[in-house]
Amino acid sequence: MANAHEAIDMWCETVIEDDQDITPTKSISLHQQDPEFAGWVWAVVDVPVEKYLGPAEKINITVPQIVLARIDEYAKRHRQSRSGFLVDAARAAMAAQP
Repeated sequence: MANAHEAIDMWCETVIEDDQDITPTKSISLHQQDPEFAGWVWAVVDVPVEKYLGPAEKINITVPQIVLARIDEYAKRHRQSRSGFLVDAARAAMAAQP
């Protein structure tokens, strides 16, 4: 655990050098459900990756009310923020259509 921050920083640098995206975090419970990780010891390490992604920017977008309600409902069910969901959806769309 002593080198976790350094390892994560090195991983982020490598991913960016390879012109790939830093993957969004997943909840620890999702990882714990994966049979590949059965019996592992778990810890949470808070590493600010903003230095690699850049600071967050506030934007103003126009979304139909019913779509916004569905976005908020979906995000809430998945314990995400509206912004987090929209960023994840944008990443998925861009990955699917390079």
